[in-house]
Amino acid sequence: MSLAKVFSQRVERAARVIENPDAGPTKIRFSSEELGTVKRRADLHERFPRKRDGSFYLYQLSFEEQQQTLPALARKAFRTARLTKARNMSRDNVKHPDSHTLYVGTSESMHDRFRTHLGRGNGAATWALYLSAWAVPLRAKFLIEYYQFTDTIAEDVELIEGVLWDSLRPLFGKKGGK
Repeated sequence: MSLAKVFSQRVERAARVIENPDAGPTKIRFSSEELGTVKRRADLHERFPRKRDGSFYLYQLSFEEQQQTLPALARKAFRTARLTKARNMSRDNVKHPDSHTLYVGTSESMHDRFRTHLGRGNGAATWALYLSAWAVPLRAKFLIEYYQFTDTIAEDVELIEGVLWDSLRPLFGKKGGK
């Protein structure tokens, strides 16, 4: 089978996955103030769905406001926190300087993944945003939009993630799967 045929079949299969109106997006909104205390982070964390067998999640984390200064402020705060080397913080995408999207990712459990993205708990080995370590002073509002996919395979969700990543050009994180 030719490369073009293989690619075409993958794209068609991935397109069918996102045509399901039940997939989403579902939205979670929060402010940087909610990252400021252990209790508020715990309350926020409980808003994320837990793992469901056979489900995959695709998500994007963005600033809700299109304030022009937010990407630069976020990048500066992120870099300062990253210098401590206290946690494995996500990649800084220097070629995406003005994006209002912070991160694009996939996971089998939004609840588990956002434990580290929020900076909840003592772990620091997982590559993540660790928002509580740098985003509180931003006084920003965030929006997470996520899709839940069933009846598909991880490779299809990763293909969709790659297209979304290329389109949104997030400030942080890497493109693609593990």
